[in-house]
Amino acid sequence: MCPKSAGAIVKKNCFEAKSHLGKGFRICIDINNSDSTFTDSALWDEDTIIREWVFKPNNNIDKKNKNEISIDDKHLSNNDSNYYTVEEFSKNILELQKHIGCDFISILHLNARSLFHKLLNPEILLKQFDFIFKIIVISESWLNDETADLIKLNNYNFVYKNRRNRRGGGVGMFIKDDVKYVVNESNIFDDDNADTLCVEFELHQASLHNMIKIIAIYRPPSYKYESFLEKIESILNSLNPLDKIFIVGDFNINLMDKTSKDFQSLLLSHYFLLLIDLPTRITNNSISLIGNIFFNLNQQCFNGIIISDFSDPYPIYTVVENTGFVTTDALTLKRNINKRNISLIKEALSSEKWDSITDESNIDTCCMNCYNQLNRILDIYAPLQPLKRKNKKPWVSDEIIKLSKKQNKLYKKTISTPTTENINKYKRFRNYFTSFKERKKKITLVKDLMMQKAVQRKSGR
Repeated sequence: MCPKSAGAIVKKNCFEAKSHLGKGFRICIDINNSDSTFTDSALWDEDTIIREWVFKPNNNIDKKNKNEISIDDKHLSNNDSNYYTVEEFSKNILELQKHIGCDFISILHLNARSLFHKLLNPEILLKQFDFIFKIIVISESWLNDETADLIKLNNYNFVYKNRRNRRGGGVGMFIKDDVKYVVNESNIFDDDNADTLCVEFELHQASLHNMIKIIAIYRPPSYKYESFLEKIESILNSLNPLDKIFIVGDFNINLMDKTSKDFQSLLLSHYFLLLIDLPTRITNNSISLIGNIFFNLNQQCFNGIIISDFSDPYPIYTVVENTGFVTTDALTLKRNINKRNISLIKEALSSEKWDSITDESNIDTCCMNCYNQLNRILDIYAPLQPLKRKNKKPWVSDEIIKLSKKQNKLYKKTISTPTTENINKYKRFRNYFTSFKERKKKITLVKDLMMQKAVQRKSGR
């Protein structure tokens, strides 16, 4: 973590922080545009980390020109993030599961901007993934106590903190229905301006870090920056440093801008590192990093940004290995075997060494070895998952999923090549798709209502 003595001189472009463990450390951040660079290596010391952002005219982020330089390879964070389409994410997450198995936490963040009216969007997005997130954090839910009780998502429980006395704002979490959790009701998380929700999860393995806490935060742009920092500091001071803690949300603070130094310094002083290091909002004229996930342990994380117009800023996620929740027991589990993973399973089986079976003379031991080897491979490529409940929203059909993928492709094209033709083509299709979704939903609901009435008339006879 780049330890330094407390009395070290801080150079220009650097700021100093002190962790709750008493160790001081420094981070140097220089954010560059296409007109300036920071290339004087004489200013770098062994603990300096330089991040260069190069914004090209075609609105692409040049990943090759984003440098992390550390002479002794002790980076402040060993967790890079990248951009993925929905299809690329599904492919990469399957490869990731080969290496991390089933013992992990997965968190997705979405900015809903009215969850009640746009619940269909996360439903469609999640249905395209060959992966089930354990936690989905929602910013700008725009719910009240009445509408919040109507929010349902298959296979998830929903907890929330609505904005008080005003419209808008609000945060929530969809929690996988096999995960045990407790909502922290402490007054420290109450605020009339920022919306904060803390949920606690028990670890299934004994550890010094005895609990996982996920804190969802939404800061409206109107909330005074200095007041928000005071609130965050009071929250950080109340936390148990032995817990694993994620801070997730939309802070409306551009973390690519030097004005965010005080916010990042405050989090760093409590050992929290940001996991997303690329812009989460890209327009024709600007880029910014306002949504993020912070984590307080130097542990391997797999992070990314999903290119989708279902959330602004973009959906972001993290997967942390060697960490799992305590789950409930009374669930039916199944393996999801599909065309994508069946070939990987076959390939793994063909390359597996079976000496423990062929060289074993005891038939019982032989069968047990075979069972264990087979299940170890299946746990990598087709892990056991709770049996999904019947889809209560049949209008999320294969046709809608197909149209959603087409919309994502058009949206990605407007980002990479923002010509007037591409933008207009995307907007026309987006409007068509929105109308199509609503029409399908109404047709399905009318059919269900007519069937219910027919059953009632039949039973009345």
